[in-house]
Amino acid sequence: MNHEVVPQMPLFISLGYNCEVSQILKYAFGGIDSHVWSWAYADSIQGLVSSILNSTEILKGPTTYAFDNRGIKFTNVGLSFHARGIVNLSDPGDEYQKELIERVNHLIAKYSNLDEDKGKIIFIAKVKATGESTYKYIKSLRNALNERFPNSTLAVVLSKEIHGSICNDIKNVDLYYVAHYAHPSFTSQDCCFLEWFNILTNYATLSKTVFGNNVKSTCTPFIKTNNSFDKINRVETELAKLSQEDFKDDPCLFAASIRSAFKNHNISTSFIINTLANLKTNESKQHL
Repeated sequence: MNHEVVPQMPLFISLGYNCEVSQILKYAFGGIDSHVWSWAYADSIQGLVSSILNSTEILKGPTTYAFDNRGIKFTNVGLSFHARGIVNLSDPGDEYQKELIERVNHLIAKYSNLDEDKGKIIFIAKVKATGESTYKYIKSLRNALNERFPNSTLAVVLSKEIHGSICNDIKNVDLYYVAHYAHPSFTSQDCCFLEWFNILTNYATLSKTVFGNNVKSTCTPFIKTNNSFDKINRVETELAKLSQEDFKDDPCLFAASIRSAFKNHNISTSFIINTLANLKTNESKQHL
């Protein structure tokens, strides 16, 4: 009897600089294995690199308030973490402060026990830098990971809006672009979901529900403000054709899922077709 070998899912770890990457991973795979930086805000590359190389130092430095007193910033590494409520740093017994520190301690221990021999690790990062600093930011991340996880993959996702085009090659780094990063408040209407999903398909198979109710919109530049379904109607036939192989059991259901995903928006037909074609043929990776 032949048994199909199911490839092991790689471990995706966000390196920030904020929670957008983790939100994308959560949508794409139906959940996320959280780590130190998954839901944190990193305000400098120096602090981020320091936390990668020695995560146990995160909690040893001074603290200040973050996120309108609903979080704590550890100023020695410039990492800010969300609390479950309003924090009172002057009270060592404050329940929200205690819970946050316990949670971060747990994530630090989890990171310290990571082992490359147990499976592929893919670090994904946005870049909080512009101009010449972009290249230095990326190189600093790769160099830090080389010390701790030399066999890991670093996928860096740049913003066309912010970064434009940078260098032709960065050794051992996978470079990609999305049209723009989401607003810090991360509303689904502000996120380039399909461009992110295109990137992730280079490494793993997305959740079957990714085009269903979890995703309500796509990249803002491709959304218009009227409620016409004309383009969606015209594209459904093409979607079904594109989906014959991967969704052969029910391509019509897949087309219906696309209608649901883009409900209330008149999306560019060519954008949908081209994006889904790329998802199918796995040709979206850009080595710039």
